Amino acid sequence: MTVLHVPSGDIEADRTAIEVEGVAATVSRITPGGESSGWHHHGDYHIIAYMLSGTIRVESGAGGHVVSDLTTGDLVHIGPRTIHRETFIGDTEIAVLSFWTGSGTDRVDVPDPEPAD
Repeated sequence: MTVLHVPSGDIEADRTAIEVEGVAATVSRITPGGESSGWHHHGDYHIIAYMLSGTIRVESGAGGHVVSDLTTGDLVHIGPRTIHRETFIGDTEIAVLSFWTGSGTDRVDVPDPEPAD
């Protein structure tokens, strides 16, 4: 049994801080400004994310259905193979703590989904 301490100053933007046996904890720090992540999914991973600061708009599914605007204190789950994108909005630095569980490829970029009928 071990204890791994990663001081906050050692956590770089969008970097896995700790990864063990199919589980990863990441901290992402993103400069605001309306940028989008592009459409993608995370293979067979479940992702649970907690918003530490800022606002992210998450869209999922055909037609770009807006799932939610996530803001400080919100918690979200993104299931395996869920096609989505994030847009980073507002003027506050965005910080997200995410927990990943699964295996395989952790990001698969996909074309824009077809619009809903």
